[in-house]
Amino acid sequence: MNKYAIPILALLIVTILMTGCSKKQYEPVAVDEATAKCTVCNMQVKDDAFAVQLTTTKGKTYFFDDIGCMNEWRTKNPDEEIGAQYVRDYDDLTWVPYSDAYYAYDASFR
Repeated sequence: MNKYAIPILALLIVTILMTGCSKKQYEPVAVDEATAKCTVCNMQVKDDAFAVQLTTTKGKTYFFDDIGCMNEWRTKNPDEEIGAQYVRDYDDLTWVPYSDAYYAYDASFR
């Protein structure tokens, strides 16, 4: 066995472990209706079916009163790296990752 095989293998294992452990996990944050304001339009964010939030990779969480405001913020801040985005399930109000949610639009739908 090559005299460098064991140190290289050890270094490889440590690198893999450190890379796997460094992935940041993001969780939705509870909405405090007393203080939460939409980052775009400054309206109060209610803890309801229209609440939306995103967290940057730097750990800053932004709340929005609807998905339109969040999309406007993303358009105006293209350089911000987004760690996670959450929308509310309309029926049971659970937080759903933005990319996993289903969206529907019909002008007559209320």
